Amino acid sequence: MNDRSKLLLALSFFIFSHCVQAQTGPVCGVNTQNLPDTIVRMMGQAKQLLANQQARKAATPRNICRIAVDIDSETYLQFDKDTNQIRGYVLKQIEAVSQVYEREINTQLVVVRIHIWKDAASDPYKGESDLYKLFATLINVWGKGFQEIKYDKVSYLYTKVVTGAGGLGSLGGTYSAAPLKYLKTIAHELGHNFGSPHTQDCSWAGGPIDYCANIEGNCNYTGSLQTAQGTIMSYCSSQSFQFHPLCQAVMTVHADKNFAKLTAAPDKAPVLPAELSLSGSPFLYWDGQPQAERFDIEIAETADFAKKIVSDSTAFNGYDVSLLKTESIVFCAFKGR
Repeated sequence: MNDRSKLLLALSFFIFSHCVQAQTGPVCGVNTQNLPDTIVRMMGQAKQLLANQQARKAATPRNICRIAVDIDSETYLQFDKDTNQIRGYVLKQIEAVSQVYEREINTQLVVVRIHIWKDAASDPYKGESDLYKLFATLINVWGKGFQEIKYDKVSYLYTKVVTGAGGLGSLGGTYSAAPLKYLKTIAHELGHNFGSPHTQDCSWAGGPIDYCANIEGNCNYTGSLQTAQGTIMSYCSSQSFQFHPLCQAVMTVHADKNFAKLTAAPDKAPVLPAELSLSGSPFLYWDGQPQAERFDIEIAETADFAKKIVSDSTAFNGYDVSLLKTESIVFCAFKGR
């Protein structure tokens, strides 16, 4: 592995399982009654956009959307202050959402930073439960700070009980807020960031895509609400984990216009410290690289890598090292591809 990043890793960890209860998904709080003209025009053209996109999809390089994630101190405490466990959980959630975006929007989601507010005294989200206020805090904090991080979207992922809404996302904008445990809500709010309104909106070509919730926009519908199979941007009680084709068309336009393309191999190895002592959960994390489709990883007992323990690859910027012995010292090498 040439041009690889190496580190000396001291291992002292315990295994911690974070249990997740199955619950019904939260309700989105995004108001789409007054859509921007640009989005309304795209919605009206969605069928033609979809046909054009399908015709050239195979020849179009994948888009790369750089995601920064903000985690509050209450989530930090809920995970028993285990930073590794939080990072591993976040990466697995975003990777699951990314699989849908890669397949349907031709866009890979890359987590370039996971920021955790460990000190409750400095945590701007501490003690607040109103999601609209929390969302305003997200915009204020990231709008003024974190200038050193190059990102396209920022997601505040929380575990606490909130009021007002179950999730929020700026339409065609940068910011979203969603519960960390709910994949569909994370995908839904990010869908708003990619420019898609709800499926029950009147501005879609031909009118609302479904009638599972009160109609949004200016059109007359006097019938009863449907009980139907919905998609990610719908309010239907039963949803498939995919976007409706018309939502895909609008979101793909946003992605094509705003994100870089995956056109070359990464120009540098992942940035890692020369030495790292890993405690807590057995998970190794590094900041994502937008041009990397995967990471190759080697772990060895010796610095010359003559005695390898692991030779593997991972789709995201983290790796479970639970197979390694505790209280041991190993050598690691990484390369993005």
